[in-house]
Amino acid sequence: MMAPIVIFEGCDGTGKTTAVELVKQIALENYQLDKVVVLKRGQPTAEPILDQYMKDLKDNADADLILCDRWHWGEMIYGPLYRGESLLTPSAWQALDHWLAEQHALLILFDADEQVIVNRLKSRGDDFIKIEHVGDILEKYREIYNSQLEIYRRIIRFDEGDQFFEQYHAYEVLLQVL
Repeated sequence: MMAPIVIFEGCDGTGKTTAVELVKQIALENYQLDKVVVLKRGQPTAEPILDQYMKDLKDNADADLILCDRWHWGEMIYGPLYRGESLLTPSAWQALDHWLAEQHALLILFDADEQVIVNRLKSRGDDFIKIEHVGDILEKYREIYNSQLEIYRRIIRFDEGDQFFEQYHAYEVLLQVL
């Protein structure tokens, strides 16, 4: 049996990592979970790519909770933007989305106003994303989100605006998956 999976997706600067850390902290402290695993995904490095994603998840099936800090949607956006193509093919991406939906994964898209993200990236000196790409990245995430509403039973769009992911948001996430 697979551990509960929560996937945090969204553009850099939307608060994903902060949210992952808060959910993990509350899960460990207030739910007395012994093994909360955080998986971070950058550019895939092994072939075949789908197997790498699946292996990372299945290797942690015995966890009490798996939190994915950017997973496969990011590769579909950042790959074409910065390498000219995604290393995850559309069919592999679709297969992974369907498998995750079958596992009852909760997928959360972190969204925010373009200028809020630009300000955050500038203030923290983040130079991975070119500022002129932020609007396009946000739009691509929103397109993917809208295209996946029929696949995932549990999918949320957290539009930060000027608010932050707070403790009560973390409890809402945990209540959905535990």
